[in-house]
Order: sequence, then C-alpha cells, then structure tokens
Amino acid sequence: MQNTTKQLDLYKQEIRQRIYFFLDKNGPEETDYEQFDQLMEEIGDMRREGVFNETDILELQQFFGEPMTTTQTLQGQVCVKQYGYPGDFQIIDCIYTHHISPDKMLSRWDHYFQAQAASKAVRNRKEYFKSLLAAKPENTAVLNLVSGPCRDIAEYLQQHPGNKMMFDCLEFDLEAIKYAKQLLDEHGITHQAINFIPKNIFKFEPTRRYDFIWSAGLFDYLEDEVVVEVLSGLSKILEKGGEIVIGNFHTKNPSRNYMEFGQWYLYHRTEEQLVKLAELSGASPECIRISKESEDVNLFLHINLPA
Repeated sequence: MQNTTKQLDLYKQEIRQRIYFFLDKNGPEETDYEQFDQLMEEIGDMRREGVFNETDILELQQFFGEPMTTTQTLQGQVCVKQYGYPGDFQIIDCIYTHHISPDKMLSRWDHYFQAQAASKAVRNRKEYFKSLLAAKPENTAVLNLVSGPCRDIAEYLQQHPGNKMMFDCLEFDLEAIKYAKQLLDEHGITHQAINFIPKNIFKFEPTRRYDFIWSAGLFDYLEDEVVVEVLSGLSKILEKGGEIVIGNFHTKNPSRNYMEFGQWYLYHRTEEQLVKLAELSGASPECIRISKESEDVNLFLHINLPA
C-alpha cells in the first residue's frame, strides 16, 4: 500500500509539473495544443484505469487555479457548473458565439476550448438545425427538446422574416428560458410563434402533434433504455410524414478526455447503436437514417414517419 501511495504521489507530481508549463504561459499556445491534448489523454487513461479517482481529478482542477475554478473561462464554467449541470445554456451559447475572455491572462484557455472538435461540432449542430428548418414547409409545427439559449431559432427567424413556423420549446431550466426570451428580443423576434414549456421531458404532457421534433443534445445524457422509452413516446406525437432528428456525440469524439476532466460526461454512441435504439423504440428500418456534421463528432438520428 505504501509503495502504491508513493507511486500515486509521483504521478501527481509529474502531472502538476506538466500543468505548470501551461500555467506559466497563461494557457496553451496553438503550437502547444497537441501537447495539452496528450496531457488530457493521459489523465483520462489514469482515471479509467483507476489510478486517479474523482477526488484526484478535482485536486488537479484546483491546481490549475483560476483557469478551471472560476467562471472567467469556458473550461472554468464547465468545472464550476454554476447552473448545476454540465453543458448549460450559457456554455452552449458561448460556444455558439465563439466567446473569448477579454482577459489576456485567460484568453488562451478559451481559444483552446473553442478550437476543440467538440466545440466546432456544437456550432455545426446549430447550423444543421437551421438547414433542416429551411427545408420544411413554413407552417411546420416544431417541438424543440431542451431548447437552451434558442440562438438557433432566433437566427433562423431573423434570416426568414415572415416565417409561419410554430415552435414549442421544452426547457426544464427557468434561467435558460429567461435567457432565451431576452435573446429573441435582441434579435427582434416576437414570441407569438414561440411557446416555452418549463418542464423536463419526463413530465411533458403534449396536447398536440408535431411535424418536426428536434433534440440537439438531450440524448447525450440519457441511458439506452431511457432513449428507447423517450423515442417511443415521441413517435406517438409525430404527425404522419413528420420527422424526428436526434443529435448524439460519436464515440470517436476527440475532445472526450478534456470534457471528462471537467466532469462533463456524455453517453457517446456509434451509428449502429443509434439505429438499434431507434428500432427498439418501434421505428421501421426503412424510416431510419444517420447523418453527421463536418467534424464527424455529432451524429444525427433521423426517423421519418410515412405519410
């Protein structure tokens, strides 16, 4: 036991020395990104192998200091979880807008965060949703599951004035709804066609059917059996000829170690796993297809109900 403890202390000392290299530079420069990725990968491997536990990871976060223990950086927001959960509406909107801290002592950390494949995939996901909306009839009834900041809808409606789509935005976080309404106001979007439903998916009792059901990131947080249950329920409120599109991070996500260092855990899935879950929910194979955004990080499960 003593040797094991001594070895663990040596591991931690080595990791701290490598972290200090980046702290001394006020964050990794672009030429350091590969080296920082390697550090995150090694920490992730040690966590998965049981060498580091969650307490050890938290100690390393604390060693980073301000870059990971305050909300002054994006990775700090992830670690602190000021709204109680990872991937909150504010973090997502900062990714959408490519936010960089104005503090020159911290900005390099945000540049690294925004350069991540996962961040690029989130921005691509927003554009993907907008492209799907553009292909739908103007009178489409849309259900947006866990709608977050609603920047995607605000941008779409601003780019398509006079659009007659109706949006039901299901969002459990009241702060997210408040933020989204303010954002819509800033874009000059009236709320007449946007209805916010302040509930989580498990307490949602729909009163109508929808032509298009979209979920950007909810299913990243759901276990397989829950995914099947939710998909089965969604299919029952989908109009004939309607479409369900579900986003889910791929198992090949290269940003996974960095995200999990901040306790941002997702259920990563493959194309085959998503297809299987759709079939278990009752969807016919011919109604299922998988697409992805340009980073190949975010997969999209499409389920089309025959007309």
